[in-house]
Amino acid sequence: MILHQYPDYLEIWRLGATNAESYGDDGCILPLCSNPEKLLQLRTRSEDKVICSAISSDARWLAYSHTTSVHLYHLTLETNKPLRVQRVRCLPSCVQRAHHLCFVRPDRLVLALATGELLLLEVDKDKPRLLHRFSSENGVSLSHLKSSPCGKYMAAADFNRTVNIYDTHNFKKLCTLPQYEHQVAALAFHPKELDLLVVYANNEIIEFSIKENCYTSWSRRYNKRCHLSQSEDNFGLVMNVLYNPVLPEQILLHSDRRLCILDKREMASEEKQESTKDTPIGPRCQFSNHISDKYQYLIHLGVMQPDLLVVVERPPQSISAHLPASLQVKKFGT
Repeated sequence: MILHQYPDYLEIWRLGATNAESYGDDGCILPLCSNPEKLLQLRTRSEDKVICSAISSDARWLAYSHTTSVHLYHLTLETNKPLRVQRVRCLPSCVQRAHHLCFVRPDRLVLALATGELLLLEVDKDKPRLLHRFSSENGVSLSHLKSSPCGKYMAAADFNRTVNIYDTHNFKKLCTLPQYEHQVAALAFHPKELDLLVVYANNEIIEFSIKENCYTSWSRRYNKRCHLSQSEDNFGLVMNVLYNPVLPEQILLHSDRRLCILDKREMASEEKQESTKDTPIGPRCQFSNHISDKYQYLIHLGVMQPDLLVVVERPPQSISAHLPASLQVKKFGT
């Protein structure tokens, strides 16, 4: 299932499925054995706008925050029956409107408050419980919040360009990454190793080892040789980044109009070739051939299953169709 967030309502959809044995040629549309189905539409009251939302990995919990409060719902989906929704009203008194929401486990929810504080809740149909409150050292709001695949670790980046990593099992802060002069654009945890990938607003990419409390060897070598802006001047600001869960050596990142695959193995292979040729290693880009502009405009890129990538785009035609007629023309007379 997938959660859609709009300014004043939420939707939960079940994606369509195919039983095709092969994927065919690139760009072909596979036949569906079941169509996409909208399971729920949840609207806010009055003029409240949705700030953030999250759904648990087992699709049993839905949380969202609007401009005044946080709402938590328990979801029950049975075969051949409509989705049942039960609102949980007895939230702890410390729960205020949140800027970010994230389920670190199916039964644990993290809320990022406007002050930069993090609240860790154990969700329950009767009475959710506050497990811990991570205080903020500078009182700055968070720009990004990401949990590790195992659910034990959590990374939080604020607008002061600080990235902290927390242990949600032992309720403590593990470390703080070196501060950069640019804002954080995207975060991602490695699916197997204890590594955090950070992309900054200037499109610089670093990989930090939480276990060793330092940059990984690949990160140091990569930043000596290449920079995303060197490969494409018009790549744009990176909106999201993630590892390929099946092949973690591949890193997927995208802007609003381009999708890029960065393969770590290519840099290692070229370094080996250059070392045998006895030539100096100069700065060069390793992924200029792995950039696609097939999707426009890219809104979301995520992994639903290890072999299933979900891409959400908003075609330019659909945007212009909702504009006033005077804004659809390319030139204006005087």
